[in-house]
Amino acid sequence: MTYCDETKTRAEISVFLALSAALIFALLLAVLESARTSAARLHFTVAANSAIDSVFSQYHDRLWEDYRLLGLEHYAPGQITDEFRGFMDPYLQAENWFPMSFCNAEITEMSLITDENGKVFEEEVLDYMKYGIAVSVWDLQTLKTYTDGVREGTGSAAVSELYREHAVEASGLEKDLREISGCISRQQELWQKAKRELEDENGDGFIRTANEMIRVLEEIPKLEEQYAADADKLAESLAESEQKTELAVQNGDLSQSTAELMQEDIREYGTYVSEDGKRRREIAELPALAAARAELLQDLIEEAEEIQERIDAKERYDDEDDTDEEEEEEDEESPWEPLLLRLESFDPLETEHGSGIRDPETEQKLEDAGELLKTGFWKLILPAGTKISAEKLPMEERPSELCCTGTDTSALGPADRIFVTEYMLRMMDCYGSRKEDQKGKKPGSGHLEAEYVLFGGSNDSDNLLSVTERLIGIRTGLNLAFLYSDSTRRTQARMLAMEITGALGLTPLCVIMSFFIMSIWAMAQAVCDVRDLLAGDRVPFIHNNGSFYLTLQGLLRLASGIPSGRGQRREGLNYADYLRILLFFNQDSVQEYRCMDVIQMNLRKEQTDFRMDRLIRSLELETSVQAGHVFTQQEVSGSVRKAPGGLYGMHVTTAYSY
Repeated sequence: MTYCDETKTRAEISVFLALSAALIFALLLAVLESARTSAARLHFTVAANSAIDSVFSQYHDRLWEDYRLLGLEHYAPGQITDEFRGFMDPYLQAENWFPMSFCNAEITEMSLITDENGKVFEEEVLDYMKYGIAVSVWDLQTLKTYTDGVREGTGSAAVSELYREHAVEASGLEKDLREISGCISRQQELWQKAKRELEDENGDGFIRTANEMIRVLEEIPKLEEQYAADADKLAESLAESEQKTELAVQNGDLSQSTAELMQEDIREYGTYVSEDGKRRREIAELPALAAARAELLQDLIEEAEEIQERIDAKERYDDEDDTDEEEEEEDEESPWEPLLLRLESFDPLETEHGSGIRDPETEQKLEDAGELLKTGFWKLILPAGTKISAEKLPMEERPSELCCTGTDTSALGPADRIFVTEYMLRMMDCYGSRKEDQKGKKPGSGHLEAEYVLFGGSNDSDNLLSVTERLIGIRTGLNLAFLYSDSTRRTQARMLAMEITGALGLTPLCVIMSFFIMSIWAMAQAVCDVRDLLAGDRVPFIHNNGSFYLTLQGLLRLASGIPSGRGQRREGLNYADYLRILLFFNQDSVQEYRCMDVIQMNLRKEQTDFRMDRLIRSLELETSVQAGHVFTQQEVSGSVRKAPGGLYGMHVTTAYSY
């Protein structure tokens, strides 16, 4: 029992109440401190989220205005954490209730717009294209039709090019035969001339003619060797082309229906090689026969020289005889008569199978047209006065070289690929057009940007050349398919082939020549199509009878210029539409990085040190602070510095993504 004074007053109740009050106040303060600590953590979290929001509000404005992409530019990780701390400081100054001091901010995860081999860029583009104001031009079915056509056209053009070259090789064989036949004909002409000279008792003339015949015969082995080499080459290349054609069908680059149409003509190549075997066996015997005849001619020459020597000796003897006695001359047999009989028994070389080309001039015009279309089309397609820059594009430190890790085909679905394609075409300049911003200004580079995205050449000239080559290839395949479906034009090609090879020529050679004509015809119309596209016209994806305007007469006059269809066609696709198809068809990671190259090139006009690989799209930060207790200290104070021993740490992870 406790007493508090001498009167022995009892105070146990007071002590109990004092102790109870202390415990109650301690409990209340602990509860208050717990609530304050939770509020402090919430305050810290809000501060961190607000700070990172503020950091990302500093997105690159020109990148957004010109290309509708959001990116936070930075030069070093420390720059981001310093800016983050600056935005955190106002929140940490509330020391009365939430005493905190900043300790550290560490970047735990950061994604750049150039990361993941183009996938981050794709996400940025889709965020704008899907949820912005952009709308796709074509639906999935339409674009699928076009891309299937591109695949089919490309495959048909590749196969037709293979067999067009084989047709040229077959024509080369016929030229070899023409040269061999020319030698044989020349030998026969010289044989007739040699007979006349012996009949005229012109020994010296006979010897000269016989020597010339030997020289002609000596050319035959060389010509036969060239012919055999060309025949072997054609047989080998045909076998390789057959495998490539089968592979194209298996890979879906050439439809079965188109392959069957073409293979009706392609089979004739094999028939030509097999039938040419008969001629080849005959031609193979010519060198031995020519050598035997050359040896016989050499014997005749030696005999002629002996006869001529006897005649010359007799004439000298007669000139030296000075007697006046006249003797009656008796008729004597000509000394050349035995030699003439031997020469008449000479069997000149002959061949049953000559060249199958009866009109080499027209055939040469077709070959020249094909060569011009392959190597000189650039001069044919550009509108008059057009100049394409060959200066190197100003693309230093391009993302496609620094950041691209491989050529990965886009993993996006068809719908998303359409949006990405549409973004590229809308944001990039191309031949004949320049993009404008909302104020009507032209912020683009003036270069052929979409063409660069497709092919990545170092200058505009190379990129436009690559685009036109690709378009000509596609259009050639599509045009060839149209020619096969058009019985009138196919008949015209067959008639011209018959004129070139002759009605009695090899039937397989006639079919080969017909295929060659249609292949050249399709390519020539393709050049006309691309020329019209560059001039601003439209070209139907699949031609009809009216839109396919190049005639065979125009094809044969191609060297003097190609006809124009300008103003004749008002329906079809324009140049930008064909670019849209190519961008969709070829979409891959390299293409996306080239798009970033163009963006960087244009923004560097105002900011010379701009780089796409400095743009942050998403960031995760782990932030640490040191906090102090308020209600559980001996001295109630809101200052961390005045609460020694009462400090504790708090950590929060915050993230942001555009």
